[in-house]
Amino acid sequence: MEKRDTYFDFLRGVAIIMVMSNHSYCFSNEFFAYFNFIPSKIIRCAVPIFIAISGYFIGRKSFEAEGSYTSFLKRQLPRVYIPMLIWSVPWLLLAIKGGSSPALAAIRTVVGGMSIFYFVALIMQYYILTPFIQRVNIKTGGGIQL
Repeated sequence: MEKRDTYFDFLRGVAIIMVMSNHSYCFSNEFFAYFNFIPSKIIRCAVPIFIAISGYFIGRKSFEAEGSYTSFLKRQLPRVYIPMLIWSVPWLLLAIKGGSSPALAAIRTVVGGMSIFYFVALIMQYYILTPFIQRVNIKTGGGIQL
């Protein structure tokens, strides 16, 4: 079993607290809203932290073995994409009820463009682009040099 990196566990914990704070944080009046602008912006970076952590760990995966990338996609995409589709159904129905075009709402649902699920599209982009970025990184000696 691979040893866990406690730094990333700690960072995930901080991001979890930030997400919970973001969902429970409210401004009681205009006066407090003015002074709480900075803290509210700080706690809203939780999802980008999770996305960066995901990108870091996806980038460390090796896809050099035959079929490893295909196997990875077959395992990961359904784990991320299918729950997003299921949880997007209420948003889809609300969008249609609110007057959106059913076809446009369906397209937005399929590509992860319904409200809170934007991050799923970003994670799937990580999944798809990682082997190509890794190849460029290897060819350029560890970084793209201008």
